[in-house]
Amino acid sequence: MRHPTVSPASPVLSVLPALSVLILLSACAPKSIVHLESTTQPGGQLLTVVADPDFKINARLPPALELPDSTVLRFYSDSITADSAYFTAPPKAYFAGGEAPHGKLHVGICRKNQEVCSVVTIRL
Repeated sequence: MRHPTVSPASPVLSVLPALSVLILLSACAPKSIVHLESTTQPGGQLLTVVADPDFKINARLPPALELPDSTVLRFYSDSITADSAYFTAPPKAYFAGGEAPHGKLHVGICRKNQEVCSVVTIRL
C-alpha cells in the first residue's frame, strides 16, 4: 500500500503555519473580566462597570474613568458588602456626552474566593 506524499508546495503545508499562529493567538488572548456598559439617558449616558460572574469589584478603590482632558469620572453604588470592601451591585456613573467616552478605565477587581485585588486598566 502506498501512502500519499505531501510536497512542500502542498496546500495543507501552506495553511499549517497560519493555522498554528491563529491557535496560539486564541490561546493567549486574555479573557475580559470586566467591561463597561452604556445606556443612553437624557443629555448623556449612564455608564456601568460590570465584572465577570467569578469576580468582584473593589469598593474601597472605586472604578475611575480617566478622560483625555484629565477629568476623572468615579463610579459608585449604594450596594456594598457589610465590610464596605466590595460592590454587590455594579457601580455606575453619569457621563454628560452624546458619544461613547474614551480614556482609561481603572478597576480594582479580584476573584470572589480571594482577598487581594489587582487593578485592571482598560483603554476605551
